[in-house]
Amino acid sequence: EEASWRAAEYIFKEKNSRQDEYSIDLHGLRGNEAIKFLEERLETQKNNKLDHLIVIYGAGNHSEGGVRKIKPEVEKLLKTKNLNFTADKP
Repeated sequence: EEASWRAAEYIFKEKNSRQDEYSIDLHGLRGNEAIKFLEERLETQKNNKLDHLIVIYGAGNHSEGGVRKIKPEVEKLLKTKNLNFTADKP
């Protein structure tokens, strides 16, 4: 499990090395990993009084059956936190 988390941290760091503070890329992560990174980023956004965040979660092309796994988890978290969001709109 520790090795899996280290891999997730590496993937996250690589995917987000070119993102600004208003974007987060969750491609290549498992659902629970993606949500942990998103929760951390949302807290940073709140602390820095930043007013929006673009969440990139992919289309599910690499998921079993081509079904998105991260998007529903992201939407669930945002609803739980009563945050306004628009899905699938760049």
